[in-house]
Amino acid sequence: MRVIPAFLAVALGTTACAAPAQQAEPAPQPAQQAFDPSGTYDFTTDVQGTAVRGIMVIRRGDQGYTGSLTTDVTGELPFNRILFEGRRGELRAATPQGDMVMRIEFLDEDRFQGGWEVAGGMSGGATGTRRH
Repeated sequence: MRVIPAFLAVALGTTACAAPAQQAEPAPQPAQQAFDPSGTYDFTTDVQGTAVRGIMVIRRGDQGYTGSLTTDVTGELPFNRILFEGRRGELRAATPQGDMVMRIEFLDEDRFQGGWEVAGGMSGGATGTRRH
């Protein structure tokens, strides 16, 4: 008959009798609401070295977002396409010089930064703040 050392017998007995460890499920996280960029924004941009102020409006509708951009330089430019993924957006409008594409990212619920470009090489940065 073989003798099993006591520490080995205790270890084997503990392993054989131990219940499987239960892993605690992580607590469910509250659902975050999707970011909604709808609103009216005052913004500033640079057009060929000149600071230009304007107003940008984004509306949420049944078919997605609509809106416009208005400055003293451009007048009102209706957006013909607005797409958002999270806090990043691409807004397009037709201009006499070609399509203007504006890409922005919201830093928080009320402030964005980004830039725009028009076919033909004009471009500039833009920052804006939601009106309350």
